[in-house]
Amino acid sequence: MKTQEITRLLKRLIQICDHGELGFYYSAQHVKSKELSLILVSLADNCRQCRCALQKLLGGAVSPRSRASSALHRAKLTLRIIFTENVDRAILRECARMEEKIVSEYRAAMQKLLPIPVRELLERQYRGAKCNASRIHDLLVLQQVIGPILSRPKPYDTKTVDRQQPFDHAEQRAEV
Repeated sequence: MKTQEITRLLKRLIQICDHGELGFYYSAQHVKSKELSLILVSLADNCRQCRCALQKLLGGAVSPRSRASSALHRAKLTLRIIFTENVDRAILRECARMEEKIVSEYRAAMQKLLPIPVRELLERQYRGAKCNASRIHDLLVLQQVIGPILSRPKPYDTKTVDRQQPFDHAEQRAEV
Protein backbone atom coordinates (compact mmCIF):
# COMPACT_ATOMS: atom_id res chain seq x y z
CA MET A 1 0.00 0.00 0.00
CA LYS A 2 1.34 3.43 -0.91
CA THR A 3 2.27 5.98 1.74
CA GLN A 4 -0.44 8.39 0.52
CA GLU A 5 -3.11 5.68 0.81
CA ILE A 6 -1.94 4.79 4.33
CA THR A 7 -2.01 8.46 5.31
CA ARG A 8 -5.52 8.84 3.88
CA LEU A 9 -6.67 5.71 5.72
CA LEU A 10 -5.21 6.91 9.03
CA LYS A 11 -6.77 10.35 8.60
CA ARG A 12 -10.15 8.69 7.99
CA LEU A 13 -9.75 6.64 11.19
CA ILE A 14 -8.73 9.80 13.06
CA GLN A 15 -11.92 11.43 11.86
CA ILE A 16 -13.99 8.39 12.92
CA CYS A 17 -12.37 8.38 16.37
CA ASP A 18 -12.97 12.11 16.74
CA HIS A 19 -16.61 11.64 15.74
CA GLY A 20 -16.93 8.83 18.31
CA GLU A 21 -15.27 10.90 21.03
CA LEU A 22 -17.60 13.87 20.49
CA GLY A 23 -20.63 11.61 20.23
CA PHE A 24 -19.89 9.75 23.45
CA TYR A 25 -19.19 12.96 25.38
CA TYR A 26 -22.42 14.49 24.07
CA SER A 27 -24.34 11.34 25.01
CA ALA A 28 -22.79 11.30 28.49
CA GLN A 29 -24.09 14.82 29.08
CA HIS A 30 -27.66 13.88 28.18
CA VAL A 31 -28.30 10.51 29.84
CA LYS A 32 -30.20 10.51 33.09
CA SER A 33 -28.22 7.72 34.76
CA LYS A 34 -24.97 8.88 36.36
CA GLU A 35 -23.48 5.39 36.04
CA LEU A 36 -24.25 5.30 32.33
CA SER A 37 -22.76 8.78 31.98
CA LEU A 38 -19.49 7.57 33.51
CA ILE A 39 -19.39 4.60 31.14
CA LEU A 40 -19.97 6.85 28.12
CA VAL A 41 -17.23 9.23 29.26
CA SER A 42 -14.83 6.28 29.49
CA LEU A 43 -15.80 5.25 25.94
CA ALA A 44 -15.15 8.83 24.78
CA ASP A 45 -11.75 8.71 26.46
CA ASN A 46 -11.00 5.44 24.62
CA CYS A 47 -11.81 7.15 21.32
CA ARG A 48 -9.59 10.09 22.25
CA GLN A 49 -6.68 7.77 23.08
CA CYS A 50 -7.12 5.97 19.74
CA ARG A 51 -7.22 9.27 17.88
CA CYS A 52 -4.06 10.48 19.64
CA ALA A 53 -2.21 7.22 18.86
CA LEU A 54 -3.18 7.50 15.19
CA GLN A 55 -2.10 11.15 15.10
CA LYS A 56 1.23 10.21 16.69
CA LEU A 57 1.70 7.56 14.01
CA LEU A 58 1.34 10.30 11.39
CA GLY A 59 3.94 12.40 13.17
CA GLY A 60 1.85 14.88 15.10
CA ALA A 61 -1.49 16.52 15.50
CA VAL A 62 -3.67 15.99 12.47
CA SER A 63 -6.98 17.75 12.81
CA PRO A 64 -10.07 15.96 11.57
CA ARG A 65 -11.30 17.23 8.21
CA SER A 66 -14.90 17.89 8.98
CA ARG A 67 -17.02 18.10 12.06
CA ALA A 68 -20.19 18.70 10.06
CA SER A 69 -21.14 15.02 10.16
CA SER A 70 -20.54 15.01 13.93
CA ALA A 71 -22.78 18.05 14.35
CA LEU A 72 -25.46 16.43 12.21
CA HIS A 73 -25.28 13.26 14.28
CA ARG A 74 -25.60 15.23 17.53
CA ALA A 75 -28.61 17.12 16.12
CA LYS A 76 -30.23 13.79 15.26
CA LEU A 77 -29.54 12.57 18.78
CA THR A 78 -31.03 15.75 20.24
CA LEU A 79 -34.25 15.13 18.32
CA ARG A 80 -34.38 11.58 19.63
CA ILE A 81 -33.90 12.88 23.17
CA ILE A 82 -36.73 15.38 22.76
CA PHE A 83 -39.23 12.97 21.24
CA THR A 84 -38.57 9.80 23.20
CA GLU A 85 -39.89 8.58 26.49
CA ASN A 86 -36.83 6.52 27.47
CA VAL A 87 -33.90 8.88 26.88
CA ASP A 88 -31.18 6.54 28.13
CA ARG A 89 -32.33 3.73 25.84
CA ALA A 90 -32.50 6.03 22.79
CA ILE A 91 -29.00 7.30 23.52
CA LEU A 92 -27.66 3.77 24.00
CA ARG A 93 -29.16 2.72 20.66
CA GLU A 94 -27.47 5.65 18.94
CA CYS A 95 -24.18 4.86 20.68
CA ALA A 96 -24.47 1.25 19.49
CA ARG A 97 -24.91 2.47 15.91
CA MET A 98 -21.93 4.79 16.30
CA GLU A 99 -19.69 2.05 17.71
CA GLU A 100 -20.76 -0.38 14.96
CA LYS A 101 -19.70 2.24 12.41
CA ILE A 102 -16.31 2.50 14.12
CA VAL A 103 -15.92 -1.30 14.12
CA SER A 104 -16.83 -1.53 10.43
CA GLU A 105 -14.31 1.20 9.55
CA TYR A 106 -11.56 -0.65 11.40
CA ARG A 107 -12.62 -3.96 9.82
CA ALA A 108 -12.31 -2.37 6.36
CA ALA A 109 -8.91 -0.93 7.27
CA MET A 110 -7.69 -4.33 8.45
CA GLN A 111 -8.41 -5.77 4.98
CA LYS A 112 -5.67 -3.63 3.48
CA LEU A 113 -2.00 -4.50 3.22
CA LEU A 114 -0.39 -2.34 5.92
CA PRO A 115 3.10 -1.93 7.39
CA ILE A 116 3.59 -3.95 10.59
CA PRO A 117 3.57 -1.01 13.10
CA VAL A 118 0.36 0.36 11.56
CA ARG A 119 -1.27 -3.08 11.47
CA GLU A 120 -0.39 -3.78 15.11
CA LEU A 121 -1.87 -0.48 16.25
CA LEU A 122 -5.03 -0.96 14.18
CA GLU A 123 -5.47 -4.53 15.45
CA ARG A 124 -5.27 -3.31 19.05
CA GLN A 125 -7.74 -0.52 18.36
CA TYR A 126 -10.03 -2.87 16.42
CA ARG A 127 -10.17 -5.27 19.38
CA GLY A 128 -10.92 -2.33 21.68
CA ALA A 129 -13.71 -1.10 19.38
CA LYS A 130 -15.27 -4.58 19.30
CA CYS A 131 -15.07 -4.72 23.09
CA ASN A 132 -16.76 -1.30 23.33
CA ALA A 133 -19.51 -2.39 20.92
CA SER A 134 -20.11 -5.50 23.01
CA ARG A 135 -20.21 -3.41 26.18
CA ILE A 136 -22.82 -1.07 24.70
CA HIS A 137 -24.87 -4.03 23.49
CA ASP A 138 -24.76 -5.52 27.00
CA LEU A 139 -25.89 -2.18 28.45
CA LEU A 140 -28.81 -2.11 26.00
CA VAL A 141 -29.89 -5.60 27.01
CA LEU A 142 -29.48 -4.78 30.70
CA GLN A 143 -31.43 -1.55 30.30
CA GLN A 144 -34.18 -3.41 28.47
CA VAL A 145 -34.47 -5.95 31.28
CA ILE A 146 -33.94 -3.70 34.30
CA GLY A 147 -35.26 -0.41 32.90
CA PRO A 148 -38.95 -1.37 33.03
CA ILE A 149 -38.49 -2.68 36.57
CA LEU A 150 -36.89 0.56 37.74
CA SER A 151 -39.51 2.74 36.07
CA ARG A 152 -42.50 0.94 37.63
CA PRO A 153 -44.44 2.89 40.23
CA LYS A 154 -43.67 1.90 43.78
CA PRO A 155 -46.23 -0.29 45.50
CA TYR A 156 -48.51 1.29 48.05
CA ASP A 157 -46.52 1.99 51.19
CA THR A 158 -48.53 2.33 54.39
CA LYS A 159 -45.67 4.03 56.22
CA THR A 160 -45.69 7.07 53.94
CA VAL A 161 -49.44 7.62 54.01
CA ASP A 162 -50.41 10.80 55.80
CA ARG A 163 -52.60 9.67 58.67
CA GLN A 164 -54.99 12.57 58.96
CA GLN A 165 -58.13 12.51 60.98
CA PRO A 166 -61.30 11.79 59.02
CA PHE A 167 -62.81 14.92 57.57
CA ASP A 168 -65.51 16.35 59.84
CA HIS A 169 -68.23 18.25 57.95
CA ALA A 170 -69.59 19.77 61.16
CA GLU A 171 -66.21 21.38 61.86
CA GLN A 172 -66.13 22.93 58.39
CA ARG A 173 -69.65 24.44 58.81
CA ALA A 174 -68.73 25.92 62.20
CA GLU A 175 -65.80 27.82 60.63
CA VAL A 176 -68.03 29.47 58.02
